[in-house]
Amino acid sequence: MNSRGYDNKIIFEKCKGAMLKIKSGEAAYERDSVLFDKIHYSFPVLSGLLRAATSNGDNLSVLDFGGSLGSSYHQCRGFLSNLKSLRWCVVEQPRFVTCGRELFETEELKFYYDIDECLNFKKPNIALLSGVLQYIENQWRLLKDIIARNFQYVFWIVPQL
Repeated sequence: MNSRGYDNKIIFEKCKGAMLKIKSGEAAYERDSVLFDKIHYSFPVLSGLLRAATSNGDNLSVLDFGGSLGSSYHQCRGFLSNLKSLRWCVVEQPRFVTCGRELFETEELKFYYDIDECLNFKKPNIALLSGVLQYIENQWRLLKDIIARNFQYVFWIVPQL
């Protein structure tokens, strides 16, 4: 087998480099380390997030499982800027969390090593799984775990080919 896992250092460095360009304003958006000069919005995700926010008094707190260095946060935040409060919690692999905390964390965007750590600090009402389940060894166990935690909403986004 010649393939490597998503925790490969080369993949991490590409993601980090792309997000640094977003942070510096050199690019508008990235997805899986690929840079874009304009944001490609996912209107189904945005409509779900806005629906969840309005049903919660214009407050939104998202647990973004496998959210890299905040890709979906950066993609969506322009549409969410008028909310009373926005909290975006990324649960990721250790290398991403350490880097995220060091270089990209803000009052709105936080990084956590696992779901339990996140839930100890924040109480997200939404679990977002965007294009991540196919990379998880035991997807059904993860889904059962997330459902058992009684999030108000669970968004399971399947990548389109």
